[in-house]
Amino acid sequence: MASSSAPARGGAGTNQYARRGAARPAALLPPPLSIQLRTLTTAGRPCRDIWGGECNVSVDPPTWRHTDHPDHPSQPAKLRAAQDLSCPPSVLDLLSRDSDVRVRCQVASHPACPPDALGQLSQDEIWITRQALAGNPSSPLATLRQLSKDPELEVRRQVACNPSSPPNTLTELSLTSDPDIRRGVAYNPSCPPATLIYLSQTRDIETRRCVASNPSCPPALLEHFSEREDYLIVLGVASNPACPTAILERLLRHHDKGISSVAARHPSLPPVTRAMWQLARDTY
Repeated sequence: MASSSAPARGGAGTNQYARRGAARPAALLPPPLSIQLRTLTTAGRPCRDIWGGECNVSVDPPTWRHTDHPDHPSQPAKLRAAQDLSCPPSVLDLLSRDSDVRVRCQVASHPACPPDALGQLSQDEIWITRQALAGNPSSPLATLRQLSKDPELEVRRQVACNPSSPPNTLTELSLTSDPDIRRGVAYNPSCPPATLIYLSQTRDIETRRCVASNPSCPPALLEHFSEREDYLIVLGVASNPACPTAILERLLRHHDKGISSVAARHPSLPPVTRAMWQLARDTY
């Protein structure tokens, strides 16, 4: 006889899908959020891994409902228009003054939004709108400078990751105590070399790894990093798109197979060198 203390089948505190080993029905899965605030991903690559994975600095506002999915039938036409990359600047200018914060967020992250509308959105009282603007590579330099001093921390973090942020603004942000801002600056390709050298001296290994992965990192600093024993830092050098061929060829002989494999896949490595490394690996 079953124990009376066992929870009811499918009741609270149980996971009926995990218990049966079945896949969770698609109807119960949360849909993609209607707004993913663009950062460096809009420039063709992820921003960094400042939050623990390949750097995707999109923002997931936690309070929007299931019906906020862009394909939901109740979604307003204005929001769909603001999400359309072919939306005319004149329409975006009109939508920038909409009362719906979701619409303003989409306009703030739109690559074709006119400068006047972007300047107006920088004064938005809802911080997620300013955050979307801070991550937009099309934002005016004056707006990014203003947002770098925003009272909301998440807004400043987006400015640190934006490749259009002015170099002097990135240098100022590198002096902050927030580790995510410093890591964002360290990975930003617009960061000045002098600032990268400064950040390379920090005790935070994630920040140093971001510096080692930055294509603007000075070759001498890459050489220094490649001789370190820190696995993540050397791996950052091997994956750096601007890593010199001489360093890559040396990393092919690294004692760690993970690092040598990453160096072997580097697009700048001569095909002959890659083939010889592959032959040597298969032989021994």
